[in-house]
Amino acid sequence: MEVTRFNPKVDTFSYYSTSRAEQVLDTISTVLNVGLTPLQLKYPATYGDSSVIGTRLDFTFPLEEFVVTGSISQVNTVMNRSIEHIEDLSAEEVNELILPLFDTVQRLTYDVSEIALDEPGISLDFEQLTKESQ
Repeated sequence: MEVTRFNPKVDTFSYYSTSRAEQVLDTISTVLNVGLTPLQLKYPATYGDSSVIGTRLDFTFPLEEFVVTGSISQVNTVMNRSIEHIEDLSAEEVNELILPLFDTVQRLTYDVSEIALDEPGISLDFEQLTKESQ
């Protein structure tokens, strides 16, 4: 699948330190919502047989030292393919489209925690985080 991507857009990103997180830590759970939407274009002839897919990741990750929450989105053009419904994509193709969103969350979390904690940043383990939320 050939994909042309716009840069991911960080709609919101919040970091709460342990002192702030302790106040609500018992009520916070891991949230991971992924959305994909075929977008209708005002000028579809510009893209020919290609499709434009919007991806979005809403997340909340409570960790021992802090909590991060936010929302990140991205617009992707899938070249030379007509996609009218998300069901037209395989699981592997969906993963390929959403991976840059997770990479952005990972980078933001690492960089912000490195600055806030004044030590090497925290790397998120998405597999472990999603297991905890189930």
